[in-house]
Amino acid sequence: EPERTVCGSSQPDFVSTGNFMTIRFKSDNSVQGNFRLLYTVFHYPSYGSSCSAAECMCTNGRCISTSLQGDGVNNCGSTSPSDDRVCDNQDYTVLGMQGNNGQTLTLQDAGYISWTRDNSDYENAQDVRVYFRAPIGKRILLMVYNIDIETHQNCGYDKLEIYDGEVFSSSQYQRVVCGTSAPDFMSDNNVITIRFKSDSSTVGHFKLLYTVFSYPSYGSSCSYDECMCSNGRCISTALQGDGVNNCGSTAVSDESVCYESGHIYTPQTTVSPLYPGDYTEIYLNQHCGDRVNLGSSGYIQWD
Repeated sequence: EPERTVCGSSQPDFVSTGNFMTIRFKSDNSVQGNFRLLYTVFHYPSYGSSCSAAECMCTNGRCISTSLQGDGVNNCGSTSPSDDRVCDNQDYTVLGMQGNNGQTLTLQDAGYISWTRDNSDYENAQDVRVYFRAPIGKRILLMVYNIDIETHQNCGYDKLEIYDGEVFSSSQYQRVVCGTSAPDFMSDNNVITIRFKSDSSTVGHFKLLYTVFSYPSYGSSCSYDECMCSNGRCISTALQGDGVNNCGSTAVSDESVCYESGHIYTPQTTVSPLYPGDYTEIYLNQHCGDRVNLGSSGYIQWD
């Protein structure tokens, strides 16, 4: 009996239990159709160990080749955050909140915000407020990169409070974050305030990816040193193809799509992901009964 039978227009991911799998395609004498499957070769490290130097670890614990990171395709799996945001970019600076209570920290084009610069767990009974400033005229995108803050329905234990602007008191925050995931946060101006507060029990950690960006005015373009994301945001060209998707969680990766200066912005600016050109395509109609060796990732289709 097959492990999975597939028809229709959508199916959940399939994960093999070993390094072989068999695909049988069968059709009747009536309706025609098509299929294209994305495969990724991965493994789970043994308990207490990590991926090799040539691999990065997805949030679901799978080890994939570092060559797949930031190529516009999520090789970690449908239920995992994109591999664009899995492996650290070692060129990005980590800004630590610990020891910077009440301070204003200057943001670069992109980087990380964590409790400490070495990404250590936070301590109990903390209450720290830090201001993060980008250049005038810019805005700030925050994406949850790696987070494990004590879970509570209303974030009543440990939490991150995110404010738009320079906020000195505990006024109403725009976003409160706890648990293991959160949607992107986008500021309206060039300054955000982040307050971290923990109670006296559980410890945890957090790491946020920030990107400084702007929207060009309607009918205009990004500047010469920027490229335009599929959602119209202008980011530094230095960020394109660096293994991190600085365009946003719901946008096409900047590895795959980032228009050069001169592309005109309209509210309809959007594109579909581009399939990487170096992905192998395996055609079943050419390999009936064959054993086919797989690369790191690629596509399986009829023809």
